[in-house]
Amino acid sequence: MLDGWGSVDLRNGAHVDRLGLVVGLRSIDLEVEFGLEHGSGEARLTLLFSDVSVFSLEPELPPEVDPAYGHALLTELRAWRDTRPGFEGRAGFSLGTTLMSLDFYATGLSATVRPLDGERGIGTGG
Repeated sequence: MLDGWGSVDLRNGAHVDRLGLVVGLRSIDLEVEFGLEHGSGEARLTLLFSDVSVFSLEPELPPEVDPAYGHALLTELRAWRDTRPGFEGRAGFSLGTTLMSLDFYATGLSATVRPLDGERGIGTGG
């Protein structure tokens, strides 16, 4: 549920436009940008995972597919808590797309929606 946008189905109503690492002075953030089509028009949804530690990254794209000519689709987005000794309570995430899958820890998550038509502002949800 996103403020000003309502319920959004990221698996069936969106595509992944970009996965990017944002390197800061003390941490690395992960940005996942989705293109959305909704009754209200088109928009970009950006999920920003703060202070990430990636511990698993697997390619998923078949070798005969060129990613420059299409969009990745979301196959999994899951939040979990680590219960292993020494890691108890750390917030973990699993993100799967048709391009790659990754598992990582993050200390925060925020979501921002920007309309593409510029007609109405939409707030931040989390």
